[in-house]
Amino acid sequence: MIPRMVLLTCVFMRPELTNVVLGAYDNIRRFLAPELDLRLLAVGSEGMESRRLCERHGFDYVEFPNTPLSHKWNAGVRAAQEYDPDGLVIVGSDDLMSAGVFPAYGQKLQNGLDLFGLTDLYFFDAASGRLGYWAGYGKAPDGGDGDPIGCGLCFSRALLERTDWRLWPEEPGYDSLLDGAALRFLEGHGFSPVSLTMEELGIRAVDIKVGPNITPFDRYDYQDSWSGNSFREFLGEWLSEDDLLKLAESAQPGGS
Repeated sequence: MIPRMVLLTCVFMRPELTNVVLGAYDNIRRFLAPELDLRLLAVGSEGMESRRLCERHGFDYVEFPNTPLSHKWNAGVRAAQEYDPDGLVIVGSDDLMSAGVFPAYGQKLQNGLDLFGLTDLYFFDAASGRLGYWAGYGKAPDGGDGDPIGCGLCFSRALLERTDWRLWPEEPGYDSLLDGAALRFLEGHGFSPVSLTMEELGIRAVDIKVGPNITPFDRYDYQDSWSGNSFREFLGEWLSEDDLLKLAESAQPGGS
C-alpha cells in the first residue's frame, strides 16, 4: 500500500496568489500519484468564493473564521483525521515546495520521525522581482536555535493521535508567532522537532510575497539575494510566465 499524506493549508484573500499556489500543488499531487496518495485540504473563511477556488484545484474544503488563526489551523487538522493519513504537512497559501519533499518526508515518517521540518527557505517578492535565501532562525538576528519553520512542518499519525488531532492549544488563540506556539504545545506532549535543510532533502521551498503579509519581504536577514530575471529560472519549476505576470500584477497597488 502506498503511503498517504495530507497537505493542509489555510487561505484568506489574495485570490490570484492562492490560485497559482493551489494549482501547483494539484499538479504535484497528480505527478506523485503512482508512489504517494497525497490528499489536499484547505481551510477558508470567505464562503463560496474560497470554496470554489480551492475545489477547482482538487482541494477538499473546510469553512472556518479567519481569527484566531490557530483555531482555523486546528479545524483543518481535525478534518484531516478523516483521511487516516500516515502524516500531515502544513504550508501557507503563499508557500511552494518541490514535489520531492513529499517522498522524502514519507521516508522520514517510515524511519520513525514524528515532528520535523525545514530550517531554511527562499523568499520571492513578486512586486520587485527580488529573491532571497534565508538560512533560518538559528542564523538570523531574530533569535531561535535552528528550529524548523512553519512552511513544510510534518507531523506523524502517532503525534496527531496523542494530541487529539490538534497542533495548537485551545486557549489562548494565536494570530501570529504560530510556529513557536505549535512547537511549545507539542513539546508539552513529549515531542521535539528534527530540523532539516533544503540541501539535505534535495528540494526547494519558497514563500511568495504579494500584497499584505504578516511578515514582509524586508523583515529577513538574507544570506544570498538576487534581483532581475534570475528568479524566472528558479520559479519555473512551479510557475509559468503567465503565472508570474499575474503575481506581479496582483502585487501592484490596486491589485487583487
